[in-house]
Amino acid sequence: MAHAMMVSFPPVVTRVLFEDRYVSLTLDPARGLVRYVRTREPFPTLDAMRASNAAIAASGAGLLRASLTLLLDLREAPPRNDEDFESEATKALARFAPGFKADRKSTRLNSSH
Repeated sequence: MAHAMMVSFPPVVTRVLFEDRYVSLTLDPARGLVRYVRTREPFPTLDAMRASNAAIAASGAGLLRASLTLLLDLREAPPRNDEDFESEATKALARFAPGFKADRKSTRLNSSH
């Protein structure tokens, strides 16, 4: 009779670097992964978006980016057709993303979701 071999894995320890109503930023050091996850909550104003982006940047300032992969999970982000918000989001990403070993984007392709 064959016996199943038990394999155990170390527990996944994910550290929350930042979290607000709009975004969570977590670090999984074992996997070398930083996850930026956008929630369904829309930013009510550009100032709220800028404040959240500034807090995210400060929270990720000490990361050793060259050894980490950045995963951007934007699937739940409410769609916007507003040039000011789109411009601000693009600038914030351009400031935050450089230096990571790799980045991956996960976006919703079907906006009727």
